[in-house]
Amino acid sequence: MTTRRTGLPLVAVVAAAVAVVSVGLAASPLRPATAAAADTPLAGAQHVLDARVEAVATGDKAAWMATVDPQASAAFKDMQSNQFDGLRQLPLQTYKLTARLDDTGDLGSAAAGRYPGATAVFLPETRQTMRFRDYDDRDDVEALWLTFVQRANTWRVASDTDAADLALDTARFLWDLGPLSVQRTDHFLVVSHPAQASRAMALAALGEQAMTTLSTRWDRPWSHRLPLILPGSIPELGQLLDSTLDLSKFVALVTYGAVRDTGYEVSAPRLYVQDTNLSRHDQAFQTETLVHELDHAAASNLAGPFVPVWVHEGLADWVAGGDSTTERRPRGSDGRLPRDAEFGAGSQASIILNYNEARSAMSALAAAKGRGAPSALFAEIGSHRVEPGNEDYVINRALERVAGQSLAAFEAYWARR
Repeated sequence: MTTRRTGLPLVAVVAAAVAVVSVGLAASPLRPATAAAADTPLAGAQHVLDARVEAVATGDKAAWMATVDPQASAAFKDMQSNQFDGLRQLPLQTYKLTARLDDTGDLGSAAAGRYPGATAVFLPETRQTMRFRDYDDRDDVEALWLTFVQRANTWRVASDTDAADLALDTARFLWDLGPLSVQRTDHFLVVSHPAQASRAMALAALGEQAMTTLSTRWDRPWSHRLPLILPGSIPELGQLLDSTLDLSKFVALVTYGAVRDTGYEVSAPRLYVQDTNLSRHDQAFQTETLVHELDHAAASNLAGPFVPVWVHEGLADWVAGGDSTTERRPRGSDGRLPRDAEFGAGSQASIILNYNEARSAMSALAAAKGRGAPSALFAEIGSHRVEPGNEDYVINRALERVAGQSLAAFEAYWARR
C-alpha cells in the first residue's frame, strides 16, 4: 500500500503568483482465544480484531479495553482509550480490521524479548478498512502494526510501535491523540480537537466557497464530499502524516493511498490543514488554497502510480488559479519540467518556482489542446497501473495520446512560451 501526499507550500501560488459494521448484542469482555480460535497465531489475532470491531459497533468500551494487554504501557492504554472514544464519535459506515501475513509475514521475533512472561508474540500487518457515511465514496485503507501477545492462552494487543525500527509505522489518527470534535457541513466532515472546533468550522465555511469555485472549473465527476481534518499543531500533523517533509513549509495537504494488491485501487482522500501557516493569510488566499486541495481530492479517483508530481500539483494549481491558457514559463525556470523530489526539497523559493513551472505547463497544454486537456492527461497517466518502462515512458505515451506530441516535444513547446 502506498500513500500520495499532495499539498501547497507555505507561500502558495495565488492569482498573481469491507464489511459494514452492524449493531448487535453487547459484546462481552474478551474471551480466551481457545480451541479453533487458537489453532494459529493468525487466527488468535483475528479473534482479537473481531472483538475490537464488535466493541466499536456496540459501544462497549470495556470489551475494547479487554483486548489490550494488562502489562502494556500506560501511554499505549491511554491511546487505546482515546481511539475507542473517537471511533464512536465518527459516522462509520465501514470499520474492519484484518490480520495479514501476505506482504511482511510475522515480525514478532524481533519484539519477543520485550514481553517477559508471554508465551507467544505475533506481529502481522493489521489492515484497517474504514469508510465515513455520507462523506466517503470508497474505503480508507491503512496499515497498523499491532503486536499481539499470548498470556494464559489468551491473545491481546500490547503495542503498535514494535515495527518502527523496520520503518513500518502504525497509521495515526486525530482521535488517537486526544478528545475529538466531529461536525458536519453539506460537503465536509469536520474533525478536530474541541479547542480547534470553532476554527475548523470557519475553515469548512471557506471550503464550501472553494467547492462552489471548483465546480465551475473541474470537468470530471467526483463525490463532492470530503473529511476536513484540523490538527492541533504542526508536530501533531507530522504524527498523522508520518511525513519526512518539512511541514512548516506547507499550508494544506490531501492524502490518499493506493492498495497494490487490489490493482492500485485508490483509497478515500482526506484534507489536512496546517493552520499555523494558513491562518496568517487573508481569506482570498485561504479559499484559493482550499480550491487547490479540493482539486487533488476530486482527481484522486483518477490517480495512479505513474502520475508525476508536476502533473498532480500543476493541475491543482492551474485549476485554483483560474485555468488560464496564457500563462508563460516563469522567470528563473531552467526550461525543464520539475522532478518529483524538487517539490519537497530545497529552498522555499525553489519549491515555489517548481509549482509555477508545473502550473504554467498545464496552461500551455490547455492552450494547445483545450481546457479539458490537463485533466485528460491526468486521467490517461492514472489509468496505467502496471506498465513496463519508467515514469517518463508512461508520460510520453500519455502525452502522445492527449496532445499528439512526445514528452520532449511538449517540454520544448512549454519552454518556448
